[in-house]
Amino acid sequence: MKARSLLFLLLAAAAITYVWTHPAKRPDDTGAVLSQETSPGDPEPQENETAENGDQASPLRLTPSATVAGNYLAARFAVARDDLDSADKYYARAIDAVGSPEERQYLYERSLPAAIGAGDMERALKISADMDLKQPTATAQLAVLLQLVEGFKNNDAKKIEANLPLLRSDGFGRLLKPLLEAWNKVGRKDYAPAITRLEDLQKEFPSLKPLVQMHLAFIYDDKDDAQAAELYYSRALQDNLSIRMAYIAGQFYERKGKASDASKLYETVAKQMPSVPWPKAALARVNQGEIKKQPFIIAPANGASAALYDVATVLHQENSSRLAVLYAQMAHYLMPQDEFTSLLLGDILALNGNSDAGRDFFKAIPETSDLYTLAQLRLAQLYEQEQDAPQAIAILETLQKNDIVARQATMELADLYRRKEDFAKALPYYNKIIGDTAKLQEKDWVLLYSRGICYERTGEWDKAEADLLSALKLSPRQPEVLNYLAYSWADHSRNLGMALDMLRSALAGAPDDPYITDSVGWTLHRIGRNAEAVPYLETSVQQLPEDPVINDHLGDIYWAVGRRLEARFQWDRALKSVEKKLAAAKLEDAKSSDTELRRQLQDKLQNGIAAPAASMQKTASAGK
Repeated sequence: MKARSLLFLLLAAAAITYVWTHPAKRPDDTGAVLSQETSPGDPEPQENETAENGDQASPLRLTPSATVAGNYLAARFAVARDDLDSADKYYARAIDAVGSPEERQYLYERSLPAAIGAGDMERALKISADMDLKQPTATAQLAVLLQLVEGFKNNDAKKIEANLPLLRSDGFGRLLKPLLEAWNKVGRKDYAPAITRLEDLQKEFPSLKPLVQMHLAFIYDDKDDAQAAELYYSRALQDNLSIRMAYIAGQFYERKGKASDASKLYETVAKQMPSVPWPKAALARVNQGEIKKQPFIIAPANGASAALYDVATVLHQENSSRLAVLYAQMAHYLMPQDEFTSLLLGDILALNGNSDAGRDFFKAIPETSDLYTLAQLRLAQLYEQEQDAPQAIAILETLQKNDIVARQATMELADLYRRKEDFAKALPYYNKIIGDTAKLQEKDWVLLYSRGICYERTGEWDKAEADLLSALKLSPRQPEVLNYLAYSWADHSRNLGMALDMLRSALAGAPDDPYITDSVGWTLHRIGRNAEAVPYLETSVQQLPEDPVINDHLGDIYWAVGRRLEARFQWDRALKSVEKKLAAAKLEDAKSSDTELRRQLQDKLQNGIAAPAASMQKTASAGK
């Protein structure tokens, strides 16, 4: 399913996100504590503000007690920081302390999304059951959807049918309502109207064809009409070969005794998506005679979960992660065994800064699963992002022993050490990958480029230059390679004219890249054309105002053209930035280039630049 085909779903994002993050404006006599309700990250509420879905702000007043106010404001602050676990707890305490049903309803409106986002479905269900579901608010619609989810979870036809009419047909309801109506029919084995409902949805929204084809395949599979199910699986794959769709269709072929068809599908996905390891795992498993027997859809709840997963995926791709987590959590609640939902939740939660919960979802994928190695790779990436390199390295070293992902794990280790600026440790891994590659292709320029960086940083310039030139032979117009090679030449005062030509070529290919713009200015400076260099460096600093290296470069050039006060200002700015970076890093992860830059900046601020020779500090782009 193509993300852009469901852009209309973002209408729902605007509606629910508004209720979550924009509290209603209340009269000034609410109380001194609660009147200062705007927490960091929330826009200031306006008088008579109305949500984009037409919701009118509530005029409710909250009792200005310390218990209610403190927990309410703490919850608001937690939401602004995407700490949904804490927000859920604080809202629960506030709700327990309020004195009237009116106040309770007010807090329900704000706390329901936090409870769902935190995965606290027990509390979310209690809240939604106590809400007025007929209110024309976005959160009331979320409560309706949650009640429907509970109905599917418990196979409660009465609850489903009581709540389906309350689900609006706009926003997210435009897609979800027809799907849930269809799966409700499937739950009663009333297949014909279910199929008709989905066919009508496809006619109304042709761009939804891949999604509808997939759900039709699920329904025919549930109906035990293998021929029709196979037809719709095939159509869905033709329209959109997604890894999830291929995974489900492949297991359908396995269950129906068509292992050769499953293998062909896995081979196709492995060829088209070489960085995705699970098709290779599935192929190896099938070749060994290990066949999956369990259907993906075993109850209407699974179909409803798939619909929620589809919405969550689109919203995640559209960078609406706050809303995506709600749909993903409901999908997981309905179908906790769906490993793709676990991967999606791990990604979303990690992106939102909830690393602990994200790790738990990645770790939930069992070692026996085809998706295990993919989950482990993502877990390693998350550990690295958290600056826990030892944990990431341990996972990748274990994966190196797995033939399916050995090359990928080796590449990840090489890149991890390079990003840590432990270039000597990175080199053996790059050497192994390049040595094991029978014939380097155009896409392999990145291997030579990365190894070239490591050689240059360990002082082996001849090897570095050879790798960078070889990378350009494979892919002559790569701006990153042109930038690094030309900058290195300029830094060594070699081939300055050629370096400047290469940088201008790189800048033409990536005109908005501040690192390349910095390199052009720096090379002009090395040539002695300082007045020409100034606008390039000023542009780079405007684009990356917190980058210490670029600020350092601009300071050097200002000094060279006699603008001494401005030079010291830039050096001081650079020093503050690099000290901030070093303070944020763990001691073992502090980069040597940062500590050296700090020393140089301290010296310049005290002594200026005594000679024309400029700083030899590498540009920030070098390590990218």
